[in-house]
Amino acid sequence: MLIIMITSGVAILFVGGIFVVNDLLVLNRTMKQDLWIMGQILGANSAASLVFGDTKVANENLNVLRAQPHIMAAALYTKEGQILASYLRDKTIAIAFPRLPLTSGEIFNFRKDRLEIFQDIFLDDQKVGAIYIQKDTLEMVSRLKQYSLITLTILLSITAVIYVLAHKLQHVISDPIANLAETARVISAEKNYAIRASKYGDDELGRFVDVFNEMLEQIQIRNEELQKQILERTKAEQQVLSMNVTLEERVAERTAQLEVSNKELEAFSYSVAHDLRAPLRSIDGFAKILLDDYAPQLEKKAQHYLDLVRNNAQQMGQLIKDLLDLARIGRQPIVKKIINPAIIVHQCLQDLQEEQKRSNLKIEIGELPPCEADANLLRQVYVNLLSNALKFTQKKAEAHIEVGCLENSGLNIYFVRDNGTGFDMQYADKLFGVFQRLHRAEDYQGTGVGLAIVEHIVKRHGGKVWAESEVGKGATFYFTLT
Repeated sequence: MLIIMITSGVAILFVGGIFVVNDLLVLNRTMKQDLWIMGQILGANSAASLVFGDTKVANENLNVLRAQPHIMAAALYTKEGQILASYLRDKTIAIAFPRLPLTSGEIFNFRKDRLEIFQDIFLDDQKVGAIYIQKDTLEMVSRLKQYSLITLTILLSITAVIYVLAHKLQHVISDPIANLAETARVISAEKNYAIRASKYGDDELGRFVDVFNEMLEQIQIRNEELQKQILERTKAEQQVLSMNVTLEERVAERTAQLEVSNKELEAFSYSVAHDLRAPLRSIDGFAKILLDDYAPQLEKKAQHYLDLVRNNAQQMGQLIKDLLDLARIGRQPIVKKIINPAIIVHQCLQDLQEEQKRSNLKIEIGELPPCEADANLLRQVYVNLLSNALKFTQKKAEAHIEVGCLENSGLNIYFVRDNGTGFDMQYADKLFGVFQRLHRAEDYQGTGVGLAIVEHIVKRHGGKVWAESEVGKGATFYFTLT
């Protein structure tokens, strides 16, 4: 009797364990395929957002995951590894998003309490970023508990029945149990859940066989549902691939249109610039001739008017040049390399010697660590910042300009500081806008474009720029490059 009980118990545990493991493996495969398809769909919808850095659309795309209760977190990464957009189901729980893996392709990570996937996003066969999705394993845990409870319940029930009847019906139940064990073995080997155990009567063993067959029927139904879901997901995958082809065609078409528009705009800009600057040079030139050749014959007021004409023509020409520089910087490709900022600063000061011809000026250059940047664009940044510092310290009795670098958590923060006029910090948000001036043109010349160019260059390097100031005590402009 003991041997029968032990044998039957082991057989039930073995069969139940096989069913549980098989169901978990199928569920695991299904969860991975769900995440893969979800990543494909979100990646296809977010590719354009990654290309154009559209954070708003990227976040809207990720927010559709709220319809999936088991998705805990997701993020869109640029190809440089920066997070463009993220999604958290429970925003009260802080989740540290992992770094973008160095390897390409789909990467699944099965943790203790979650399943993660990294999946590359491509546009026109070029990687534009990646998507990260995190899903909890509550569904798997629930399924494990459910099948464990079913297996334990069946085991206890069968053990009780065997214990009561085995000493009387040992020979009678041996054959049915052997048949049941053989049925379980065949099902395990062939994965054919349509097989049913034979029933020899309506006694306890017969009811056990009914329960066993009912469990098989439930597993068969679940397996058929999973197969149906896999088929549907395969169709969805084909639809995604079809959508990708359509999307790539639309993106290619829009890109071509954009390139044509940019070329037309560039040609128009240079044409306008030439047509505007040519008459301005003529106005400035003729006004200079009048002043040089006919000044004695002109009244002081007329000479003053001619000076105003020349100054405004020159200022207009400078404004056109600054606007063209701003547009050119937006189109110019960045060529990064390791450079020494100190060399660039000395070159800029050499170019600005005319503005330094005063005895009360002191310029101090501190230690400037090497950085990775476009040399020409970084030169433009320092020229504009140093020009501002020289301009706004020209009325100081003792002018002091400092160029240096600070280190904060491993990040280099470069700065240009002066003790000039300064500005009110409540207007700092207007500082880097085009044509935004915080001082009167009568007091300080300028076009209001220089700082806009600085901000544009710094942002193209992946950094940021900001300023701190106090009226009458000078200003400090900080910027980073990564």
